Amino acid sequence: MKVVLLRDIPKIGRRGETKEIGDGYATNFLIPKKMVARDGSPDAMKVKREIEERNQHKIITGKLEEETIKSLAGKIVSISSKANKEGHLFAQVKKEDIIKEVETTYGIELLEENIQLEEHLKTVGDHEVKVSGKNKNFQVKIVVQITSK
Repeated sequence: MKVVLLRDIPKIGRRGETKEIGDGYATNFLIPKKMVARDGSPDAMKVKREIEERNQHKIITGKLEEETIKSLAGKIVSISSKANKEGHLFAQVKKEDIIKEVETTYGIELLEENIQLEEHLKTVGDHEVKVSGKNKNFQVKIVVQITSK
């Protein structure tokens, strides 16, 4: 019997997949427990529609994220911090500080995983920082300009 899984079932498949299951197993166990629905039934169509909408939403969200991050290319983010005479900062600049400053300056919300920073910034001056999307399939560079107070 062809059925659509209404939820993940170990050793059978994931939600939304269409599977060929034994008639007795499907009729006597899986269908009464609302784990599967017959292919073509309203429940099966609803699950397939939800999965399709979720996939479309992921595609749209990914494109918007890419456009937003690419709009940051070459932008300068200025951060003021206390430093000694040699230019070493008393408090290092972290990803959170860069995210906060990008949001206040450009109105763009970033996540920590978007900022590619090998180590915290510890000196006054201009530092190139890479910003990428969740999938890391694209990167742009911004300049973090640290000045002493």
